[in-house]
Amino acid sequence: MESVNTTNEVVRKPEVNRASKKALTPEDIAISKSVMSQIMNERDLKRFASLIVTAEMATQLTKDGGTYTVFGPSNTAIDSLANKNNKFYSKQENHHKLKDHLRSHIVEGEYSKASLSESISKSGKLNLKTIAGTSLILTKVDDKIIISDTKGMNIKVLKGGEKGSNGTSYVINGVLTAD
Repeated sequence: MESVNTTNEVVRKPEVNRASKKALTPEDIAISKSVMSQIMNERDLKRFASLIVTAEMATQLTKDGGTYTVFGPSNTAIDSLANKNNKFYSKQENHHKLKDHLRSHIVEGEYSKASLSESISKSGKLNLKTIAGTSLILTKVDDKIIISDTKGMNIKVLKGGEKGSNGTSYVINGVLTAD
C-alpha cells in the first residue's frame, strides 16, 4: 500500500497480517451472553465483578450449566464497606469467606424483572434462598423492588433484569449480609 506525503515522496506502509476470522461456536456465544459477562459489562458492577474473579467464581457464572439471578452491589455500595473489610477479603487466606459473602448475592434460577414483580404482587412478598443458604425477602415500595436480608438490611434494586444465556443480573444499592 502506498501513499504520498507532503513532500511528494512515496511512502510504503507495512502490510498488516490480520488473523483469520473464526466462527463462534454456540458455547462461545453463550459465554459472551452469560450472567458473568453482563456483570463485567455493567459499569456499576465493576468492583463486584472483580470480587467474583478474586473468589474464583467466574466460571460458575459463565459456563457451569446452572441458571442464576445475581443481585450485585453497586461500586458505591462496595466502596462504603469499611476499608478493613476490603483488606480482609483481599487476603488469599480469607477467599473462602469472600466466596461465602458473594454467594449471599446469588440465587439459583432465573428471575426476570417482570417475574419478580408479578410474584411480589401476588402475595406482597417473595422469599428467595441464596446459594449461600441465606434468605432474601423481596417486596415493593412505590414500584421499586426492595430486598431485605436476614440482618434486616433493606436494599433497593436500582436497575437490571436483562436476560443472559444463563441468568439475570441486577444492580443493588447495598451489600447483602451473609449469615
